Amino acid sequence: MKILVTGGSRGIGEAIVRRLTADGNDVIFTYLRSEKAAENVAKETNSRCFKCDASSEHDVRKLHAAVGEIDALVLNAGVASFDQIQDITPEKWRYIMDTDLTGAYLAIREFVPGMISVKRGRIVAVTSMWADRGASCESHYAAAKAGLEALVRSLAVELGPSGINVNAVSPGFIDTDMNAALSQGDREDLIADTPLMRAGTPGDVAAAIRFLLSDDASFITGAVLKVDGGYSL
Repeated sequence: MKILVTGGSRGIGEAIVRRLTADGNDVIFTYLRSEKAAENVAKETNSRCFKCDASSEHDVRKLHAAVGEIDALVLNAGVASFDQIQDITPEKWRYIMDTDLTGAYLAIREFVPGMISVKRGRIVAVTSMWADRGASCESHYAAAKAGLEALVRSLAVELGPSGINVNAVSPGFIDTDMNAALSQGDREDLIADTPLMRAGTPGDVAAAIRFLLSDDASFITGAVLKVDGGYSL
């Protein structure tokens, strides 16, 4: 299977690339700033990496021209920040929305016609537990991820007749660089609220994505698979 992963140079994205290439898939992934890390992942996994700003229509079109049509699309590129609502500038709001939500739309719009033409395809988006619960000081991030889940459900209905499955995974507290800024107290509180009593790993999320891309998930679409250790219960 030829799979494109957006944001694959580190964290959850890197784990996705490693898991999918280990299964023998032809994996292409994007990065924006972590060029050295991306090149190392590509070399170690025999995958291909391309610099691409997920929020840039020009970059996404250039990426499509370079890689051609694909069988599956994993929408992982995303950014977050911690800000009280009164401190979120319009520029920061647009930055979060453009990367986390508009970026997914741009990639889908670019690559879905190829899937429609062959009547098959898989799309998996990486959202967040905060899309459901909301998050203090992450309202912009939570809103973008909630929008992404709505996009997934809508496209599952729209693209189902074309043989395209559209799903999402919703990670809970995952031990990644993005969460490294949390205080020890915040980390302990999140783990205490997780029934499995641990932080998740990027590999946990990658395994769920691997399942949704597989034939075992051929009759699943419009689902949001929670990979959160029970946090949302």
